[in-house]
Amino acid sequence: MSDVLPELMRGDLIRLLPEWYADAGAISIYYTSRKLVSAKTRVFVDCVVNGFKSKRLDVALSANHS
Repeated sequence: MSDVLPELMRGDLIRLLPEWYADAGAISIYYTSRKLVSAKTRVFVDCVVNGFKSKRLDVALSANHS
């Protein structure tokens, strides 16, 4: 889905089987400690999370999106 999302959003592609979905797994960010997270790491994690929220990728990439 993530590879073709721009084309789906523009209408260049359509989902032929919108009820079918293969979950590739969760997207995770791993870092060494939650207690002493560096400012750079915290900014990066916040940027990724906010990017997904602002572009609504959680909705666009979900199994229920058609």
